[in-house]
Amino acid sequence: MLLFASLLIFALIQSTIPCSCITLSIDVEFAQTSIIFIGRVVHTNIKDQNSIFGYAEMTMEVQESIKGTKVGEKIIVRSDLEESICGLGVIPVGSQWQIWLTMDNLIHLCSRSTYDAYKDIDILRNLALRERIYDENQSNRENNSKNISDENSSEEYDNENDSKEINNKVSSQIFSGEYIKIDNENVNIGSIFKIDLFLKIFCLILYFFES
Repeated sequence: MLLFASLLIFALIQSTIPCSCITLSIDVEFAQTSIIFIGRVVHTNIKDQNSIFGYAEMTMEVQESIKGTKVGEKIIVRSDLEESICGLGVIPVGSQWQIWLTMDNLIHLCSRSTYDAYKDIDILRNLALRERIYDENQSNRENNSKNISDENSSEEYDNENDSKEINNKVSSQIFSGEYIKIDNENVNIGSIFKIDLFLKIFCLILYFFES
């Protein structure tokens, strides 16, 4: 009983208070709206005849994409039946509309959705072009930053490898020099030993002849 009374009071309030909207500039609303297109209604479905809680679903085919969709795509939009709560009611099949959608796909009197399908179309196309150019520039800047980062990482890797290679060469040269030095020392010692042995034999031969 309490619930019924609450719903009745709510219905009376809604029926006596007209829809009230706050209008923003077209560029601000364009930036805040995720999907904008011109399309034709191909199917309607009333979910509830109740004027307060009832709503209609319209399946629309996109004829021109302004933002967030593509031509030929079918999108289901929703609208409340009651005008006092800003509903647009049922849009007849075959009607062509300019639709501005939020994330819940709801259209209402306070949105810029209108039966004047090409209203402000030049402004909308220019805004869409400007947004695409901005998004492309952002994407290019991100790609350039990533490429620069990858190049820096590659240079650091190359420098590290060059440093390792230089160290290996120096170590090799030092090792080879030490080896050569030691080898030369061995050669010199061997020569001295041979000369000493030769002198001793020569002295023995002289001693033998003298005696």
